[in-house]
Amino acid sequence: MSAWADRYALWERWHSYVLGCKGVDGETDLRDAIRYDQVVALAAARTLLGGPSGRSLVGDFFTDRSGVRDEVLAVADDEVVDHIGFQIREPLDVWLEGLARWAPRLEFDVVGTKRFTASDAFRSSVGSFAEMAQIWVRRDGVVAELELFDIHRRNPAGDAVRSVTPTEGTAAALAAASPATLNVVLEDDDIWHYGIRITDESAVAELHARFLQLVADDARFRLRSDDVVANAWHGSVHTKLTNLDLGIEIEFLTYRVDWQGRDRR
Repeated sequence: MSAWADRYALWERWHSYVLGCKGVDGETDLRDAIRYDQVVALAAARTLLGGPSGRSLVGDFFTDRSGVRDEVLAVADDEVVDHIGFQIREPLDVWLEGLARWAPRLEFDVVGTKRFTASDAFRSSVGSFAEMAQIWVRRDGVVAELELFDIHRRNPAGDAVRSVTPTEGTAAALAAASPATLNVVLEDDDIWHYGIRITDESAVAELHARFLQLVADDARFRLRSDDVVANAWHGSVHTKLTNLDLGIEIEFLTYRVDWQGRDRR
């Protein structure tokens, strides 16, 4: 039995329920899921560490709604994109074990991790139990966050994933990951989003009220939740807005604690 088959046999015993929920059936499916998650995670990290500013992302997102755009920029950190969130196709335990294996090959450092149950609002929206993990990466003094969602439901079909995910192994997956790759592999992911940091909780609440007016007036936009969402485990308060024409969702959030656990209020 190969080393990979040995590992899969262990994972199948330990994570059989979650693998079943995700529709991961057999060694080939798990290989595909792991390679997909590697490409997405690396593409997301490289996008955050060298990609668009918060200002440019917000400007593109609101297109001709300049009034709303200016209200957001007035209370946003417009220099950086705080995080990219996405669904993973393997169990979170397997993803974290893999991180320890391929992190030494990366051009940036992994400086922190945190895992917890997703908010009630998120679990309700996807109709399933879900865990989250925050992974902080750093390069040249810049810290960025990957936000992983381990949702206990069947994975998307993955046609876009198969078109760009290499089959040659981890090294090829790491080489293939890029911001351009990110847009393709996330095409089937219905919960992926960017995060933009807002100054404080009252500003998040005011933006949410403004977005309620926006979605009532403009069918191109949709709110993920009718109310502002607070996640005690995540340490944040947020509202999420989707631009349906662009297929992009942004989470506008403020943290009650920073990535090192220090109170920000």
